[in-house]
Amino acid sequence: MKKAFLSVTLLLLTILSCNNDDDFRNTCNVINPIEDLSWLKAKIAEFEKENSDFLKFLYFSQTKYNEQTVYVLGDCCPNCNTVFLVYNCAGTNIGTLGNGDGYITSDILNSGTIIWKSENSECF
Repeated sequence: MKKAFLSVTLLLLTILSCNNDDDFRNTCNVINPIEDLSWLKAKIAEFEKENSDFLKFLYFSQTKYNEQTVYVLGDCCPNCNTVFLVYNCAGTNIGTLGNGDGYITSDILNSGTIIWKSENSECF
């Protein structure tokens, strides 16, 4: 009986401790958000069409906020004072990153991953 209990406990702990990166990408009911979320695909196409010098600083990251998947449009421009926009799965801007009341804290980026940046990106 003890062996069975220990085996089941060990199996449960093993399953619960697994972290699969594919699970992180499989969000908003899509496999590939860059291709499958029409609003995200359109924003990226718009940036690439403009082909400005600023494009090399833009990126989208995917992370969690209030138990939901969100997408952050950020940049790594060293001389810019820009706002990082946060979008939900539907493409609605739900806020901006910052400090203080009314802002989403930037610590959400700590658990996120970059899902898009330009080919000539200077970020990360």
